[in-house]
Amino acid sequence: MTDGKARGGREWFVPVAVVSLLACALLWTDGGASTGKDTERLLQERGRLDGAPQAILPAAAGSVDLACALVPPERIAALPEAALRYSGLRDPESPYLARPRFDLYEAERILKAAPDLVLAHPWQNPDTTERLREAGVDVLVLPDPKNWPGVAEQIHQLGVRLGAEAAASDLLERCEVQLAGIREEASARKPLTVLAYNHGGTGGLVAGAGTTHDEVFRLAGLRNLAPRPGHAAMSFEELLMLDPDVLVISQSGLQSARGGTLSVLRSEPALAGLGAVVDDQIVVLDAWLYTTLSHHILDAAEEVLQQSSGWSPRERAPR
Repeated sequence: MTDGKARGGREWFVPVAVVSLLACALLWTDGGASTGKDTERLLQERGRLDGAPQAILPAAAGSVDLACALVPPERIAALPEAALRYSGLRDPESPYLARPRFDLYEAERILKAAPDLVLAHPWQNPDTTERLREAGVDVLVLPDPKNWPGVAEQIHQLGVRLGAEAAASDLLERCEVQLAGIREEASARKPLTVLAYNHGGTGGLVAGAGTTHDEVFRLAGLRNLAPRPGHAAMSFEELLMLDPDVLVISQSGLQSARGGTLSVLRSEPALAGLGAVVDDQIVVLDAWLYTTLSHHILDAAEEVLQQSSGWSPRERAPR
């Protein structure tokens, strides 16, 4: 934020004065018959109602999803090229994809898009964030949500900040309907254990408590066996010891059948006895859905439920 200053260093009393003059002008020209709605309509036409930003630049996939769900394309100043692979904008005909692009979170590149609000994240370059603020651009740093309540709160807060309260309310209502369906389906399923597993070629990683993966599993009625919070390394030996009923992995459309986590699981001799591999109980999520930090975690939970339909816990011999 800019601590009470608008773009270019002007104090906030300037827009307030403009609002007052517009209201007085309406009264003078209409003989006092104008209403507050007239003033509101005029301000909406000028695009300045409540000082809502009109050129929003989301800087990562999660904020791309939220901003594009709340405001029309013409209010998006630019989109991050790299993040689009991991956003929910999957329709190539989407008008949002026609907006300008930038390739790096660098002040010079972002300022070319002339945003009046940047949606950044704590893990992005703090020097860039500071330079943008010094240039008079509002920067709202959004923490990565770890569960559905966190996502819902972020939707609400952004609705207020973007002047899109109605759109935020509509989105949350749709999400609550979707969430109710997920819970109903999950409650009717047999309990299964699960791990989110990713093998990048140099070792395996699993997602534990405090991650959106863990929340997706909770929503889908699965029990996460990850023994440590956050994203942590896991050896083949530990994976075999935990032996989950289900593995959830990411598979990019750019990966061939000869590469990626799925190939490792099916070709590694040390994992030949892993229950999820033997029973072929492996959920494969598109990379964007596997990594989502937005309301699309509900879509991820639905996809996990759909792909695991009819699966059962593995019968294991006593150890």
